[in-house]
Amino acid sequence: MSKETDAGRRAEIARLKAENARLERELDRLANASDIASATYQDRFRAIATLGRGLPVGLCCHALGVARSGYYQYLGRCGLYARRSTFPQK
Repeated sequence: MSKETDAGRRAEIARLKAENARLERELDRLANASDIASATYQDRFRAIATLGRGLPVGLCCHALGVARSGYYQYLGRCGLYARRSTFPQK
């Protein structure tokens, strides 16, 4: 492995760690916001869909106090999520 490649990988890892830390701070801010307690489930689901990109869905749902299954139902109702068929189409 060349020094250039190794340095590039280290830089990418550092960038990803910084981005991860930023996203975790944002998630903490959302979870600790005073208006979360009074937010409707739909508002919480909407927050996960828009602000939670790049974060695990389960983590976002846990932080905002909603069920992951409910989040996916919300996406299905909005037409944003379609379950893939496990059977081949004929």
